[in-house]
Amino acid sequence: MKTCMVALALLMVLGACVSVSASGENLPAKGTRQVMFGFGGGHLGNYEGGIGLRYYVREKTVLRLGLDVGWTKDDDTGWDHDIDEGEDPRQTTYTQDASSFSTGLGAMLERHFRSTSSMVPYVGLGAFYRYDKSRSEETFYREWRDETSSYVYESNSHSIEGVLLGGLQWHLAPNMSLAGEYQAKLRYSDREYERTQSRDGDHYREYDSAADYDLTFDTSRLWLSIAF
Repeated sequence: MKTCMVALALLMVLGACVSVSASGENLPAKGTRQVMFGFGGGHLGNYEGGIGLRYYVREKTVLRLGLDVGWTKDDDTGWDHDIDEGEDPRQTTYTQDASSFSTGLGAMLERHFRSTSSMVPYVGLGAFYRYDKSRSEETFYREWRDETSSYVYESNSHSIEGVLLGGLQWHLAPNMSLAGEYQAKLRYSDREYERTQSRDGDHYREYDSAADYDLTFDTSRLWLSIAF
């Protein structure tokens, strides 16, 4: 999130610097089609992005279709202290292996506002269907007991999202632009999850499901758009 916020701030500063020489020649006309590439995440193990298509129905009215993809990968090792029945704290080592994957497909209608520079603000309203899958495995070794315990959490969810966004698009050239967005999402999710615990050769499993609503606000990725 911090990476996207810094990039969006930089986009605004650069746009202000070039706006004095901007003209309407860079702004897309009715009928323009653009392919979009989304970028986000701080490293190769943490990515949020996707691809999309924009079609300028009118000069300031845009239809947008998109396919979102995201994944995370996080491995961690370390140690902690544990207390065994009131005795002195003893050391516990642990490892964690967590990953997640998501994909979504949706459509959006955007309204672009008139501007005297190459920086054009816009808003959008749309809906997405999304599928998310995550898995986390934690292993604890208590050395004074010579005991190993492991926990595995797995979940799958299907959700419908209503998305409201605000963005700033910098038209670098007649066929290219760069944009940053901020999104608000109202989401309904249907989730199933499983928890498995292993200890001393015994295994325990729990299954459950839940359906809920949530409202989130987050910084979206940067989008590079190229006309074709």
